[in-house]
Amino acid sequence: MKSKKLVQFLHEAGILRRTPRSGWQTIGAPFESVAEHSFRTAVIGYALAKMEKLGKEDERKVVLACLFHDVAEARCGDLNLMNKKYVHAHHRLALEDALKGSGLEEILSLPIDKQGSGKVAPILNDADLLDVMFSAKEYLDEGNKYAQKWLSDSLPMLKTRSGKEIAKKMLAADSKDWLFNTDLFKKENRKK
Repeated sequence: MKSKKLVQFLHEAGILRRTPRSGWQTIGAPFESVAEHSFRTAVIGYALAKMEKLGKEDERKVVLACLFHDVAEARCGDLNLMNKKYVHAHHRLALEDALKGSGLEEILSLPIDKQGSGKVAPILNDADLLDVMFSAKEYLDEGNKYAQKWLSDSLPMLKTRSGKEIAKKMLAADSKDWLFNTDLFKKENRKK
């Protein structure tokens, strides 16, 4: 492993903290970075892999695919649906160039583009979509009426049984239930 190239790649990956998710900008939602999206996508992917009862090696592949699926956006930027109608980014080439000589080239064997017949690609697809749906639900619950369209359009694109199950439960819940239904919050309110 060439540590100089690895260090360069790790700096490049840090750019994703400042790379905006451009789709949310089109509906006036708060800033969200590609790194924020990739983190929750990986958490969701791991949960889906567990729900789908994948083995440890496939769970590992899912998490890695989720973490790396948008790394190329450090070079290409995040293109929203309107951008993609007019601009084609070479994500695969950008990822290959970024990883070359870093010692992390094994990532290129994963279905980062969500294509493939294995178990990893459909879970990556659903984890990516579910993160978008969770964000849209949060924005909707906070009053952004345009977020409903994101939810409606994403739902039919889910592929796994577990992804559909999570989406159904997420849509039925309030996005702040995790906070207001905790014992700590309930105790604080009883004191008042």
